[in-house]
Amino acid sequence: MKNKGTFMPWARLRRFYGLFKKRNIILPMFREVFAGTYKMPVLTLLLFIASFFYILSPVDIIPDWIVVLGWIDDLILFSYASKFLEKELVRYQQTKDYISGKPVVLNTKWK
Repeated sequence: MKNKGTFMPWARLRRFYGLFKKRNIILPMFREVFAGTYKMPVLTLLLFIASFFYILSPVDIIPDWIVVLGWIDDLILFSYASKFLEKELVRYQQTKDYISGKPVVLNTKWK
C-alpha cells in the first residue's frame, strides 16, 4: 500500500527526473532493440513508438492549441509510458551488467 502522504504529481516528477538521469542509457537500448541484439517485449516496444508519435503528432484527442487541456492528454500518456520505460531500463541495465560480468543487484524486498 502506498504512503498516503505522497502527492501523486510529485511521484510522477520524480519518475521523470529518474528517466532524465538515465538518458544516456535510453538511446543505446533502443539502438540495440532495432539492431536485434536486445529483445524487448513487442507490446512494450509498440507502446513506446505509439506514445512517441502521439506526443509529437498535431492530431490529439484534445488539440494542443487549447493551452492547458491540450497538454494534459500528452502528459498522461507520457506518464503511463514512462512507467514502462523505467522498468525496461532497469531490465536492460541488469542484462548489460550480467553480460559484462558485474554482480546483478535485484530490486526486490526480502520476505
